[in-house]
Amino acid sequence: MSTNNSDFPKGLELILKDMCDAVNVNYEDIDFKEEEWYFKHEWTMKEEQSFINQQIDKISSNKQDYTGVFRGPIPRSKKGLEKTLQMFTLQYGWKYKEETK
Repeated sequence: MSTNNSDFPKGLELILKDMCDAVNVNYEDIDFKEEEWYFKHEWTMKEEQSFINQQIDKISSNKQDYTGVFRGPIPRSKKGLEKTLQMFTLQYGWKYKEETK
């Protein structure tokens, strides 16, 4: 199934591709226009934090590509960017796996 995900701004597409990579899913196979698409795959809290850390580094080194992805300007501090990405994954991140101890 190939969807038209090319309507996204460059930065959002980059984030979503990385999010798919984090759970070994092909970005082109996800229909992001489908309701609750983010419930179709799972990750652990540790995998989510690893994703967030990766995004902090990517966005910090090239803010121009990510302009307009988040509400308001991209935070300047890494802590501010981490909070922004946590809110993004809270809203659009994959559902959590049941973690066993």
